[in-house]
Amino acid sequence: SLVQIGCVRLAQPYLIQPVSLPAQATQKISVLTMTDGGSFYPVSVGVTATPPQPQAPPITAPDGCFPKPETLPTPPA
Repeated sequence: SLVQIGCVRLAQPYLIQPVSLPAQATQKISVLTMTDGGSFYPVSVGVTATPPQPQAPPITAPDGCFPKPETLPTPPA
């Protein structure tokens, strides 16, 4: 099934899809990735019992792909 993860720029573990397996079981999973705009960057995929972030941050969040620039206070005249 297709799973789309939002845009991320920080090296944080994010949930792709939960998989539950009984003890001693094996399962083969194929992962195909595509970056926005045809860019290239390293991607690591792993399995862990530690829950990762449930979803990517909004693109305008401080840790999103396109954070809003900080507005500087106007100096007094």
